Amino acid sequence: MKVFRVLCRRYFHWIALVVAFAAGTVPDVSEAYPDFVSYGYRSCMTCHYNAAGGGPLSDYGRALWAAEIAGKPFWTRKTDEQLGQSSGFVGNVESLPYWLRPYAKYRGLYYLTSPGEPDSVARWIQMQADAGLTISLDPDGKWILSGGDRLCSDSEGGLAAAAG
Repeated sequence: MKVFRVLCRRYFHWIALVVAFAAGTVPDVSEAYPDFVSYGYRSCMTCHYNAAGGGPLSDYGRALWAAEIAGKPFWTRKTDEQLGQSSGFVGNVESLPYWLRPYAKYRGLYYLTSPGEPDSVARWIQMQADAGLTISLDPDGKWILSGGDRLCSDSEGGLAAAAG
């Protein structure tokens, strides 16, 4: 035990450096969908206003989501460009001033156990409800303010409560 204490005192700075490096390299929780990475983008800013990803999508990200990722509905005759223009919840983003980009995102799940059986249980699970606003301080979008709030998430009793 005495040898251990001597070694710890002697190499304390190195041990502290290794521990700090290891703690700094532990990845944070990612909420990105794995299929988004397959497009080969090296930065989240390709689609998001936030460099770390998450939060509001840029106009390009909204258009990509509407035309590619969400899948083009087979019953519409809209082109990819038309889908991209109407991808915001307020309709055509070009009708908004350049400096204003509101956003809202909702995901829910209809959960049904034992379909068709008398003891079947059905419930609606809110997985995510986000809302926010992005304000551009210049026409080029180099300076922006972006903020929002998660109104509900899975951690508030969604899938975990349904499975249990």
